[in-house]
Amino acid sequence: MKTLMARKDMRRSDWHRITRRRYLARPVSLAGREGVAGLLLVEAVTAPLRVKGAFGELTIADAGYSWLEIALNGVDVFTTAQFDESGRLIQIYFDVTSAAGVCFDDPDNPTFEDAFLDVIYDPAGGVKTLDREELEAARAREDISREEYEHALRTGEKLEALVRERGREIAETCGKVRMDMMKQEARQEVHTVMPPEANR
Repeated sequence: MKTLMARKDMRRSDWHRITRRRYLARPVSLAGREGVAGLLLVEAVTAPLRVKGAFGELTIADAGYSWLEIALNGVDVFTTAQFDESGRLIQIYFDVTSAAGVCFDDPDNPTFEDAFLDVIYDPAGGVKTLDREELEAARAREDISREEYEHALRTGEKLEALVRERGREIAETCGKVRMDMMKQEARQEVHTVMPPEANR
């Protein structure tokens, strides 16, 4: 059975709303895992992007905003921390990936298959799982297999529990990684990113 999950990349290459951007990637080691962090710096957009989030309406993309994205080897989750122009954390968006996890074939631009479920962390401490109905609909249409469906449910449940327990710590880590990369970008230090060893 061929899955119909969407494939996404760290550069957000298909996102045409951003008309001017800067992007850098570097290797990271977090929670005992090797991976890649990408920093997307939004310089210009066709229009600010406002969304109805899990905890109210939010602007998540505009000039001066930045997105820190983290993909770790062996972890079926893709993390995106969104910051406004002042560096204030807006939210952290966790995409549950397929069982294949994140692909590091291009170490500067990891990709993943989106397994529908997402977990949102709000800086005030709120945590919510989204898009369960999309997962159910995909299974009902047989766009995904039972194994893929069950993997998404298991991963989503574990992820929500983890974020509820350690959300503030995760947010602090994202803030630190972003600041380090902002300093790196200001010094124009560009490093070649090597894929995690297990995925070579």
